[in-house]
Amino acid sequence: MAQLPPLVPPFRFASVEPNVYRGGYPDQPNQRFLRRLCLATVVALVPEPPSAWLRTYCETNGIALRWFQVAAPKDSVALDNATVRRCIEILIDPTNHPVFIHCGDGMGNTGLVVICLRKLQLWPLSSAVAEYLRFTQTGAFTSDEEEFVDAFCHDIAIPPIIPRWLWGPPAIPPSERPCKLAEWLAATTTLSAKSTEVAAQVAQAMAQLHQLHLCTVCHALPFVNHPTMHLLFQAQSWEQK
Repeated sequence: MAQLPPLVPPFRFASVEPNVYRGGYPDQPNQRFLRRLCLATVVALVPEPPSAWLRTYCETNGIALRWFQVAAPKDSVALDNATVRRCIEILIDPTNHPVFIHCGDGMGNTGLVVICLRKLQLWPLSSAVAEYLRFTQTGAFTSDEEEFVDAFCHDIAIPPIIPRWLWGPPAIPPSERPCKLAEWLAATTTLSAKSTEVAAQVAQAMAQLHQLHLCTVCHALPFVNHPTMHLLFQAQSWEQK
């Protein structure tokens, strides 16, 4: 009986949330493993266009390949706010799931996108950094990285349907949950023509946050016709009492 090839995950492969995965640069030895994920989207944060193998694999399997030209981080952060925003918008949109995000080694660039996603999820900074450090070689969170995450402030286009894990009850001990969220929901918040359905989802999410004593919402929800809902989250959202 012929022996099946081994299941080899990409370097530093891990699950971020249900249907959201991270890791290093995928290659042919990872093919059988990747097929089991039934991916819909691959996000590549690399300096050069994706390899011929990866392009062919995605085309053959009907996978959307989203390439963002990002240098490998050396002495400073290589990402910019706009790239992180676009990546987060892809990761939180269920129409892109399952999604795999990668950089060269599955560490620096990928890790910073994930930590900014955690910021949107209302994770406390200490928990997000602890997750980030699990994938680093040095076990250090540099001052440049900390400054980038603290300063990250961008409008995020929230899709009409959001995954439950985005603002559901977090798997974080109550003592570590942020007690204050300042300037989180911007007055520029807008919703699509499906305002009734989306508004119900937003209201439910807000109710969950208040029940968990996660935050204080500082702005009302003006509903107008627009393709997306926008949230503005700032460094102050990580303040804790």
